[in-house]
Amino acid sequence: MPNRAYLAICAHDVSGDFPSQSEVKLLGLPPTQISWITTPHIHAGQCVLVVLSESEPTKAKALYIFDHNNRPFQVGGIRDLLLDGVRLIDLTKTHLPTLRYAKVIQEAVFASLSLGEMCAYQQPLRLWQAKCIEEMLSEKPTFKSCQDICLKHWNQDVFAEDVTQRATEAVMNVKQPKKSERNAALPINLNGYRFMFQIGQPEPH
Repeated sequence: MPNRAYLAICAHDVSGDFPSQSEVKLLGLPPTQISWITTPHIHAGQCVLVVLSESEPTKAKALYIFDHNNRPFQVGGIRDLLLDGVRLIDLTKTHLPTLRYAKVIQEAVFASLSLGEMCAYQQPLRLWQAKCIEEMLSEKPTFKSCQDICLKHWNQDVFAEDVTQRATEAVMNVKQPKKSERNAALPINLNGYRFMFQIGQPEPH
C-alpha cells in the first residue's frame, strides 16, 4: 500500500526559531511531530504536503512545502517518500474561501503602501498577516468578518496615522472575490511522482 500523504494548511507561522524536532499544527490533522532537515519558514495559511507514519499517526515521516514552480520541496523527514508513490488526500478545500479572503484583503492593504513604507514596516506587517490568518482559519468567517479581523489586529500604535487611514480604507473598500475564485484549487505540480488523489477527511487510524 502506498504511503498516505495529506495536502494541508499550516495553522501558524513556523520559523527558524523552531527546534530541530517540533510540533506543527496542520488543519484537519492532529498536532504533528516533525524532524526538520532544513530551517523551516512556513507561514500561517501556507499549503504543505505531509506524509504521516501509519503506526504513529501524529508523527510525520516527511514534510514538503511548495516552491515558486509549485513543486514539492522537502523540509522535514529522512528521505523523499514521494518517490515511492503516495495516496494523496486533500484537506485544503474547506479552507480555500478563507485563504482567498485573506489574500485579497491583505494585498489591497499592501497596494495602499509605498515601497518605503513596506520596507519600514516589514516586521509589523508580517505579524499582522500571521495574526489575521491564524484567527480566520480558526473561525472560517464570512468576508465581512475577515475584514473586521484585519482591522482588529492592525496596531495603530505602530503605524503612522496616514498609513493606518489608507490601510483601513483599503480593507473596507476591497471587493469580495467571486465564488469561482475563492473555491479554485491550490496550484501544485506533482509531475514525475506516482500518486492517487482524493478529496476528503483523514481516515481513522
